[in-house]
Amino acid sequence: MFGKLKKLHLGKIALVTGVVILGGSAVAAGAATGGITPRQPDGIRGVVVSVDSNTTSGICMTSDTDTFTLTVAEGRATTTVDVTPTTTYTDSAVTAPTFANVCVGNDVRALGAFSSGTLTATSVEIVPPPQANVQGIVASVGGSSAADLCVTSDTESFTMVGSWSLSITTVDLSATTTYSDAAVASPSYTDICVASYVKALGALSSGTLAATSVAVLPPPPVQAQGIVASVGGSSAADTCLSSDTGTFTLVGGNPLAITNVDVTSTTTYKDHAVTTPSYSDVCVGSRLDATGALSSGMLTATSIAIESPFFAPGPGGHGGHNRGGRR
Repeated sequence: MFGKLKKLHLGKIALVTGVVILGGSAVAAGAATGGITPRQPDGIRGVVVSVDSNTTSGICMTSDTDTFTLTVAEGRATTTVDVTPTTTYTDSAVTAPTFANVCVGNDVRALGAFSSGTLTATSVEIVPPPQANVQGIVASVGGSSAADLCVTSDTESFTMVGSWSLSITTVDLSATTTYSDAAVASPSYTDICVASYVKALGALSSGTLAATSVAVLPPPPVQAQGIVASVGGSSAADTCLSSDTGTFTLVGGNPLAITNVDVTSTTTYKDHAVTTPSYSDVCVGSRLDATGALSSGMLTATSIAIESPFFAPGPGGHGGHNRGGRR
């Protein structure tokens, strides 16, 4: 107990007044309580691991005199909590919470009095799960990772691999989940498919996210670099794209891999050796960088940068010139 103590003399009666610090808050003590500070209720917070000895996930209390067990100190200790008919309950997600809202898996805070290791609760607060924001690639829908498989129900689940942590999160949908997709006029759960790039927001518990909203995002840009191996299915030398909606294969990377590249009428081109570069400058043997969205093994290019000529040792050690394509 800290604070200045001041003795006030009233005739032959001496009263001691002061300030008592409890849990960081100041509580006045003095004449009103005869100098004795009332005992504050004990409190504990943890995760409910059993209700009346039942550890089944999601099982809830069925009586206002039930007992539940909390795990505290990061699971290193447990505490038994007794409730009574006078115990009060709070839950920000429920209009009129009761004992029935205390379930295995809940994060709760209980206040009351400890006796012989058991807390008799005067109040129990159900703490809402933390909100999480997970962004990444849909890996499976309804347990299947088949290509292009999409969600078919507003209560279905899917798994996704996070972009930053590379961890797998299960996402549960509900009838109240909302959807957004800039590419769709009226997005819904059917727009969530294997390989979709999504962002899910909701309460995360034990690796499962109960989604309040899911946003389908444009695929992140991917860059592929290498040499053009074929154009329109032909690997004949000097074969070039003849249309702004053509396709070619690109070989490059470490390790070497083949990437199929699709160009569209909106694809842009850059080539420092050409005044006005276009699709016709993409030829077998060209070395280039293609940037765009990768989906189901096909890169839809938004831009293509054709590299400067590649110089390799020629006969007799002299520099050779090998750009590939027509000039």
